[in-house]
Amino acid sequence: MDATVANFGPSAAVWFYKQPLAIDQLTLSLKKTLNAYPQWTGQLHFTEYNPSLGHIHRQGRLMLSYGTKSDPGIECIIAQAPHRMSFMIPSPNNGIWDASKVSYLELLDTTTTPFALHNLLDYENLPGMIVQLTTFQCGGIAVAIGLAHPLGDAQTLLQFAHDWATTNRALLQKKCPAPLIRLFDPSILDLAAAGSIDASSPDPNLLQKAVSLPLHRYDWWASAAPLGPDPPQVAKIPAQLSHLQIIPSGPIIPWSTWDFSAPVAHHYIYFSAVEVHHLWQQASTLGRISHLDALIAHIWTLLMRARGIEPTEEHHLDISFDLRTRFASPLPKSYIGSPIMMAKATTTGQRGTDNSLAELAMNVRSTVAKFNSDTLPAFLHETAHEIGAQRVWNGFLGRRHAIVTSWLRLGIWDVDFDGSEGVKHVEALLTSVDGLVQVMEMGERKGEGEWYEGGARVSLHLREDAMRMLVDDALLRVGGQ
Repeated sequence: MDATVANFGPSAAVWFYKQPLAIDQLTLSLKKTLNAYPQWTGQLHFTEYNPSLGHIHRQGRLMLSYGTKSDPGIECIIAQAPHRMSFMIPSPNNGIWDASKVSYLELLDTTTTPFALHNLLDYENLPGMIVQLTTFQCGGIAVAIGLAHPLGDAQTLLQFAHDWATTNRALLQKKCPAPLIRLFDPSILDLAAAGSIDASSPDPNLLQKAVSLPLHRYDWWASAAPLGPDPPQVAKIPAQLSHLQIIPSGPIIPWSTWDFSAPVAHHYIYFSAVEVHHLWQQASTLGRISHLDALIAHIWTLLMRARGIEPTEEHHLDISFDLRTRFASPLPKSYIGSPIMMAKATTTGQRGTDNSLAELAMNVRSTVAKFNSDTLPAFLHETAHEIGAQRVWNGFLGRRHAIVTSWLRLGIWDVDFDGSEGVKHVEALLTSVDGLVQVMEMGERKGEGEWYEGGARVSLHLREDAMRMLVDDALLRVGGQ
């Protein structure tokens, strides 16, 4: 599964702190924390292609080599911003803030030294992890952490951030940091697959079960022609497979539905706890759903209306979710990696026109529920036997697609390096592309309280013309808020 996200953007976030944090102290605690994550200082690269040796040597599979003097290490950048931190802190008006005017990605410089395999080609001496510490004119600091996505998803990223902050606090208090035990063992996920993943061919019965799951199966290798006479090398069938007769695994990527030249806006949309709960009450009429299902359904409605999706036109929501707890034997809590995938929920523009919140929420809930301890082992079997690890795209963007990811219950506001005022602002560092949605809770939760008790923030990336329609939509605000 880690190899399937090699062409994803990095897992990355930045935390803003009003109070100064000593750079020397942070780098010291960073080094000590990395002792529990030695693999992240190593070299991420592709395995040697030799499918006779099993699934980990099929095309596009990944390997981490570490523990030698030639390890590239992580990239740690010390920077200084020419402005005050307040310039980058949201100040919403009527629950909306235009984040397009702020370049958060400059707080994690990946241009000078990019991530290993950032283009699915280059990797030698490139890091799998980048950290940047940026001080501001006012004395505040931003702490940014980025991982090549195969090394870790948002949950793994947050686990490291908490470990680093905990280690830093212990050192400040002249205490010995608590031992950190983190489990890096991708084979644990392999063991959850059904059948033999090293056999020369897949089990047809397991393939049939996997194919029944609701997800996109766009074939990247079959989609190169619309990209012009000289498509990128990584979009072509690899040379080592040229002797094989490769049948398309799914439909061609619908490039025509995504206008890459159109400017994209980035807005935060804030919802109070009252609004989120009101959405849940509205959307619960057809069955049991979660508050997140209801909020996602509301955003889905707004997206279709803003994009002008016709009543009979399909619109797809690709929902990113975690696999850790979906197996008969859940993955260990200390497991680090990127065990995520996307499910495809599909509806028509009519559901946006008539604001069918309950139907959309049930669509979201029932779609993700199909990925369970019965079906996921078959899907892992199919994935292990896929001829190319990055060949199949389970998601897409542009006018008729959206990708939604939720960073909830991860303690993202609790990353405290010195025990003082806490986090001023948190930003998930995502590439601004048309149709990308990220949901995050606001503020620290009190004990076992609901994730939305401090409100929710939706980080939305959308074409500028559609964004204007969305923020002016009379249905945006909920329950008279």
